[in-house]
Amino acid sequence: MMRIKHAKNRSMTLPAVLTAFCIVAAIIIVIIIIYLPKKDGNGTDTTADTVPAVTEISESTAITEPVQTEDTGDTESTAATDAPPVTEYIPPEVRDTDFSGCLFIGDSRTEGFMLYSGVKGAKAYTARGLMVDTYFTAPVVDMNGTKISVSQAVESESSFERIYIMLGVNELGWAYDSVFISKYENLVDHVKSCMPDTEIIVQSIIPVTLAKSESDEIYNNENITRYNGLIRDMCARKSVTYMDLVPYFVGDDGALPEEAAFDGIHLQKSYCERWLDVLKQA
Repeated sequence: MMRIKHAKNRSMTLPAVLTAFCIVAAIIIVIIIIYLPKKDGNGTDTTADTVPAVTEISESTAITEPVQTEDTGDTESTAATDAPPVTEYIPPEVRDTDFSGCLFIGDSRTEGFMLYSGVKGAKAYTARGLMVDTYFTAPVVDMNGTKISVSQAVESESSFERIYIMLGVNELGWAYDSVFISKYENLVDHVKSCMPDTEIIVQSIIPVTLAKSESDEIYNNENITRYNGLIRDMCARKSVTYMDLVPYFVGDDGALPEEAAFDGIHLQKSYCERWLDVLKQA
């Protein structure tokens, strides 16, 4: 009786065991499917690994790390601690001086100054060959399509803070010094009458190179020195400012350095810049 009862209990528990086994097997299969690494078409593992977030740097993204530049060996841009001290021609704080409100009157030398010095804001009435007499007569200024003289152009202006004048090199061959300075006085008087409140600055004639001076009977430094004396005295009589540019441009020989002018007279760019530097300090 006892054996029959035991067999009956065993037969009743077998289905339960099978059911439990199936459930466990199903759970294992599901887990394997979920966590099994996936492959793409090429057999490459596409399962995402745990990686730190990456921030894309665009053109507008600020880079805070220092940038190391390659040493190009350019000695002009590399500061040499053992180099001899360099004397600056002018203090850097005046290099950006603006000349708005200023007028320049002159010949081809002033024309070159306006082109190559880097002067900012200024107006100019210049012409090749302009002289103290043709200031009144030569139609060299284009005013609304009409050519007029510099004197007429000055008359059409209201006012300037300063007017810089340099003339005289083209007149070096004139027969009489008195005629030259008389014509120059007429020019200064005209400017003063048109603009009585404007500061007038008459600049000296810049010397020529030694080679030019020694080879030319007219355009030489002896004549320039004499004319500059006449101009200086005229400025004193007319109560206008005389600006002596000579010391800033000549060497020990009293002449313009050979490298300063391509033809012995007209200044190279670097010397036009020097000219501007002198005016900025005045």
